[in-house]
Amino acid sequence: MQQFLRIIVVVTLLPIGLSLWIGTPVGSSAGMTLAASDVPLWSVPVTLLAGLVGFALGHVLRFPAKQLTGPMAAAAALTLSGLFSIDIPQWLINAAQVVVGTALGMRFKGLNPSILLEGIWLNLIAVGGMLLLSGFFAFALMSTMEQPFDVMLISFAPGGVTEMSLVALSLAANPALVTLHHVFRILITVVGLAISARWFRQSTPPLS
Repeated sequence: MQQFLRIIVVVTLLPIGLSLWIGTPVGSSAGMTLAASDVPLWSVPVTLLAGLVGFALGHVLRFPAKQLTGPMAAAAALTLSGLFSIDIPQWLINAAQVVVGTALGMRFKGLNPSILLEGIWLNLIAVGGMLLLSGFFAFALMSTMEQPFDVMLISFAPGGVTEMSLVALSLAANPALVTLHHVFRILITVVGLAISARWFRQSTPPLS
């Protein structure tokens, strides 16, 4: 619930705030999309095969969160090597969002509404603090990175990879730069939590 609310708060408040600041809608509300309109049908099975191979390699190599990091690594390898450019059609993105959203939304079954309201307040406080921290680093590094403040802010914002990339398109910025920041954030979080959990399990004595 906390992770859902964090993403919802960020992808709602930050684009609205930037829209008010700039004076025009940004992101998906401005009609931006990352999906290519002319993706050939034969590229779909190649993309699915790359995901399956990445998942298998992630399992063999014991990647943390292998269902995410494995396909991500395979897609990055194919794209950076120039062997195959992975483009996903909009209809496949829509289908994936429906499947993933339904599966994740079912986890809210039986949730007490009072807990949800409490989680919203806690998330507003937490996200507010994280956005202030993001703003600090964006201001501190924008000269070094030679990027404007708003682009650095959406790069450090705590959530919403796709929406922040769409906002980057609205700002005439490179969405790859923003996406790369968020991919590193996710990988550092996943790997760091996996290592920390393993360390805590080894250092905590078993209950007698």
